[in-house]
Amino acid sequence: MTNNTIYFLCKGNSCRSQIAERWGGNIFGEEWHVLSAGIEAHGVDISDQTSGIVDQQILNNADFVLTLCGFDDLANAEGTKEEKWAFFQRVRDEIGANIERSSKVSGKAQ
Repeated sequence: MTNNTIYFLCKGNSCRSQIAERWGGNIFGEEWHVLSAGIEAHGVDISDQTSGIVDQQILNNADFVLTLCGFDDLANAEGTKEEKWAFFQRVRDEIGANIERSSKVSGKAQ
């Protein structure tokens, strides 16, 4: 059982927190309980990731809480399918790089 919790939070809850949850699980490893939530409930499902509303108990007990509000909101992607896909990929990669940096600074990466 894990002793550490990292909680990714996003205002819009459109998919940034779910992307971060998946990145966090890959980067922090099985020692960490990795969760995500948003302030607004949209019920968005990214593959097997599901959105949730912020849980006050998890928030209060998390070892790390990272917010995703500084990243572009994927709901604002515009243009052709290709342009929207490129927008999604850019934000996905920015989120992953930020989590990777955070894990190294904290010394908590697997």
